[in-house]
Amino acid sequence: MTRETSSDRYLAGALAALVHLLLFVVLVFSLSWKRLPDEPVYADLWRALPSPHAVVRPEPAPVPKPVEKPIAPPPKPLPPPPKPVNEVKKPDIALKAAKKRAEEQKQEEEEKRQRLAQALQQAEKERVAQEAKQLQARLAQERQAAEQQKQAQEKARKNLDQLLNQQMNQELNQESQAIRQDIQSKARSKEMADYVNRIRQKIRGLVRIPPNIQGNPEVVYRVDLLPDGEVVRVTQVSSSRQPAYDQEVERAIWKASPLPLPPDRDAAAAFRNGLELRFRPHEN
Repeated sequence: MTRETSSDRYLAGALAALVHLLLFVVLVFSLSWKRLPDEPVYADLWRALPSPHAVVRPEPAPVPKPVEKPIAPPPKPLPPPPKPVNEVKKPDIALKAAKKRAEEQKQEEEEKRQRLAQALQQAEKERVAQEAKQLQARLAQERQAAEQQKQAQEKARKNLDQLLNQQMNQELNQESQAIRQDIQSKARSKEMADYVNRIRQKIRGLVRIPPNIQGNPEVVYRVDLLPDGEVVRVTQVSSSRQPAYDQEVERAIWKASPLPLPPDRDAAAAFRNGLELRFRPHEN
């Protein structure tokens, strides 16, 4: 809201006086100051009132000729009244006040424009700063996410390496164990073969081959032993079709008891669970 000042009141009074003065001048110049000529006036005279039932037609009265009179020239218009001295000065004051007011309004508008420009510039700076702040925050989040992803990848790589190492160690252990078992199995097999050969040599040393044997037939026996190598059962699996030779081999098995066994308990247990022996009368 604009505050009313003394200059505003003076300007309003001057404008009102100027408007009244212009209205008075317009009225003076708009009126016609000509004097119209005199014209005759006519009247009808009656002696008595006419009867209400009778129709009286009055005779027209003779029209007198108008008297010609000289036409006077129209009067000159009156000069406008002189302007007061004070009222003459008021328009100049009003114009100066109006000019001053216009300049003040222009200055106020310029100040408003400058304030608006400053506000817009400040808002633009704040917007740019806000966008820069948001960009920095987004970049920081992206860097943090990239760092977290890198850490996760590094952790996954370490876990994978550890898993691969564990799997490799496990496979190596299994392979080593298989190799050891194979070596042990081969050693046990060799040991068992050695002891089987010892047992067969001991039994063959006690076999007396019959003189009338024909060919080189094979006889197979299954021998069950005690932990100390004592023979507890001899079972014929297949015959050589030479009864004398079969009986001589069975006799030699019983006579060779106890049979030699390997010191390893597992190998000795394999012998105790049933040992299959093959004999031929003529062996290299």
